Amino acid sequence: MSDTLMVSVSGMRGIVGKDLTPELVARHFHLSSPLHNTPVCDPARILFVSGNFDLIARSTDIHAIHQKWRGSELLRVPQGHFGYRVMRETVTRLKERGF
Repeated sequence: MSDTLMVSVSGMRGIVGKDLTPELVARHFHLSSPLHNTPVCDPARILFVSGNFDLIARSTDIHAIHQKWRGSELLRVPQGHFGYRVMRETVTRLKERGF
């Protein structure tokens, strides 16, 4: 498991004091982590969109999944986790791809 993904999981608010230890989360992480699975559909149909300044869904994590899911596309947008620029560029790219 990538250290960066593990930090994301163990750093989630609400884990402490809820009988959910970082070790328990880590033990089951592979069951839901996209980095540890493969897509059911053709990866060519997948468009990952990453905000360069996103501190929640970090671009390094999104890039790692994109690399594993060969054939997928990665669109990088200069913004944080939320913003209208990513929506505009995502819709534009999907239209270009014929979706």
